[in-house]
Amino acid sequence: MPTQEKLQLKLKPNYDFVLVKRIEEESDSTIVKPEAYRQKSDKAVIIAAGPGRLVGTTIMDMDYLPGEIVLVSKHGGTDVELNGEQFTLLRVGDVYGLVYEDNAN
Repeated sequence: MPTQEKLQLKLKPNYDFVLVKRIEEESDSTIVKPEAYRQKSDKAVIIAAGPGRLVGTTIMDMDYLPGEIVLVSKHGGTDVELNGEQFTLLRVGDVYGLVYEDNAN
């Protein structure tokens, strides 16, 4: 009997959607909270981005690229599971901005 390989799923967002993976932040607290009480992180890394926002018949380029770290809505988007990992699908309007280090001291 042939063995079936597990499919590796991929997702390419439509138009002005982005697929992000939330960055879990380390807590200094010694109290361990159950999963249900943990808040979602507001920082995420862009995994995939759609081509951009559709305005009339023109597609406006996307502002964010895969690999960039962004500040996102804690309560927005749709949680999805791909290949056993948790991701969030958001509209670009739920991305508040780019997070970066300022090395200009």
